[in-house]
Amino acid sequence: MTDTNTVIKPNYKQTKLGWIPEEWEVKTLDEIGVFSKGKGIAKNEITPNGKPCIRYAEIYTKYNFYTTELDSHISEEASLSSKKITYGDLLFAGSGETLEDIGKCVAYLGESEAYAGGDIVILSPNSVYSQYLGFFLNHPIARRQTHKLGQGHSVVHIYSSGLKKLKVLLPPHPEQQKIATILSTWDRALAKQQQLIAAKQQFKKGLMQLLLTGKIRFAGFEGEWRMQEIGDFGKVVSGLTYKPENVTENGVLVLRSSNIQNGKLEFYDNVYVNNNEFNPVEKDDILICVRNGSKNLIGKNTLITKDIAGVAFGAFMSVFRSKRNGYLKHLFETDLYRKEIHKNLGATINSINSGNLKRFKFLFPQDDTEQQKIASVLTAADKEIELLQKQLTNLQAQKRGLMQGLLKGETRVKLKEEGVPIKKQKT
Repeated sequence: MTDTNTVIKPNYKQTKLGWIPEEWEVKTLDEIGVFSKGKGIAKNEITPNGKPCIRYAEIYTKYNFYTTELDSHISEEASLSSKKITYGDLLFAGSGETLEDIGKCVAYLGESEAYAGGDIVILSPNSVYSQYLGFFLNHPIARRQTHKLGQGHSVVHIYSSGLKKLKVLLPPHPEQQKIATILSTWDRALAKQQQLIAAKQQFKKGLMQLLLTGKIRFAGFEGEWRMQEIGDFGKVVSGLTYKPENVTENGVLVLRSSNIQNGKLEFYDNVYVNNNEFNPVEKDDILICVRNGSKNLIGKNTLITKDIAGVAFGAFMSVFRSKRNGYLKHLFETDLYRKEIHKNLGATINSINSGNLKRFKFLFPQDDTEQQKIASVLTAADKEIELLQKQLTNLQAQKRGLMQGLLKGETRVKLKEEGVPIKKQKT
């Protein structure tokens, strides 16, 4: 008997993985290939040249879906005690610190002889298009299954005995290849966008080094620059100290170190307090982390915008308030700023105090108009990078939507009259 609440989809069938096209199949990984294990390749065996190789941590730190080249190498001698991989092998991270790491998979599509280190689970598929599997095995349909297989606490492990049961959706071979071709085209577009962003960021970094040190000057400005403390231009305001009993589900938002990510404010893991006695951040304040367990995080900062002005900031944070922050915010991105941070760090506590911060010294143009000109040029470069990053975010969202549709069979591809030629898989 058919459930009256069930919606029947024409030309689709109901499976354990949901509704799929009638000609698609659901198979376990054990049905489509043979499993084996990587071995060997300690960190100290990696060499600048030699045989291409991959270690398990590189699967989730360096590669995404598939790769034709491997960045690491081992010597001929070390390769003798490792596991050889060839075109079409699917490589799973067998260990990881989080469930997101565990079971991450990459398809090896390189023609060169290569080797896989320990804690890598290898699937050698028989007749499935490997690039398609590289996409599918990193899709939430598959990742939800691998998350259930993770064993362990601080370090999570996954084994071939569990992966063998993982279910995949398999379109006919021509459709597998067409889906992989479409998604890889998007990958190339994403890679080009990322390269463009990296180039623009590098250009801005070089521009800052020249403009903020006076090595190049704009026409019409000739006055000498002078070494000055930033305390000459503004003041430091310390953050709010609050007790656990002050924390509430609603109230005043407190900005902390974790809210600053890559120079921008991110709002997750937020803290709110019921304390109304605090110094609020103001528009154009520079919010700075002045104390942290990690020395590398001390000094990270962001410029406060109008929409966030008025909230509180925590005791491990300070703001620098100055009419010259439009210029200073760019100085605070440079290596010169990092040198001032390290020079003033406490001997036993990872922190800088207000007095230290006010004494940071930099070369400054004495003409306010020159400072404003430099700031406007660098801010324009920032806006160009932000636009490129928004375009990247849109491309990533579009690709996720495309993957969702294609890999579940909700969006069908058009094939040539007699099908698509399949690149030969290894046998």
